[in-house]
Amino acid sequence: PKNSVSPEFGLIMVFLAGLAGNLVMTGLIFWHAKKFHKIRFYWDSEYIKKILKMSIPYGIALFLGVIFFKVDTLFLSLMEDVSVSDAIIGIYSIPMKIVEVGMMYGTIFLNSFLPVLTASISENRVTDTKNLSLKGFELLFGFGVGISVFLAFFAEKIIPFISSESFLVPINGANSVDVMQIVAWIFLFYFISSLANYILIAKNEQKKIIYVNLFIALANIIGNLVVIPFYSFIGSAVVTLASQILLVMISLFLVRDTLHFKKMLAKSVLLLVAGLFSGCLAFMAMNFVATKSLFFSLAISGSIFGIVYLGLWWLIRKIS
Repeated sequence: PKNSVSPEFGLIMVFLAGLAGNLVMTGLIFWHAKKFHKIRFYWDSEYIKKILKMSIPYGIALFLGVIFFKVDTLFLSLMEDVSVSDAIIGIYSIPMKIVEVGMMYGTIFLNSFLPVLTASISENRVTDTKNLSLKGFELLFGFGVGISVFLAFFAEKIIPFISSESFLVPINGANSVDVMQIVAWIFLFYFISSLANYILIAKNEQKKIIYVNLFIALANIIGNLVVIPFYSFIGSAVVTLASQILLVMISLFLVRDTLHFKKMLAKSVLLLVAGLFSGCLAFMAMNFVATKSLFFSLAISGSIFGIVYLGLWWLIRKIS
């Protein structure tokens, strides 16, 4: 028909909408910033060199981080049988895309947290720095628990809700739900390793992040090469999660002098127990909901989970 729109045109419109949104946001930020300080644009070679020197190590580290989040898909496409490789990548990519989108919210928080943390470290306020790190840890780990538990417990409802029931069809004995129930727990570890990375940045030790991410990328590549022939995309999911666990262990070791480990461990246990209890309660409640609508089922179970978990979190903060 004459009114039909090609998929390419629709994709271009999505990109243009994103560009327009960023232009509007830039204009609004510039307009508000002018109220507090006069802004001028000019070339400053020395300052540009300084910024590049500070940012390039972290940029390389981010690139290495992208590698170990993308290399599994590449290996699956190359190492799996051609007849099923596309279907396997689709099954694997849906849960991983949810994880990738969700991870950015921790980064948004840490970008706002960094100036306060940097000031505390640069002024050598050790106690304040540890308290700030503890507060950041509690917030990140608390939301990490909530997101991980909800995605893992309700994966069977979430996957068909955001995609289609075709992703529930098993290939090589597993489907997208199985992948989600593994990679959902990445949030527990990614948020905390990101906190450690930002502490290193605040201490002007971002070069260490390069070596850590290089090691994790190599471990991830080797792990995928070893497990994919035996366990297919489920093996890749396990390797990705294991890489994040290894990353958080190394990262926390590097910033151990900036953290209250005993208090962090206590809060971790309490929040994890609260999250699991809330997830079990919401999961049982969902089984009593007589509705075929995925939306209402998720809305009801999500509301129950959120209310119970946030209530227990508030109680934990009161008693600890």
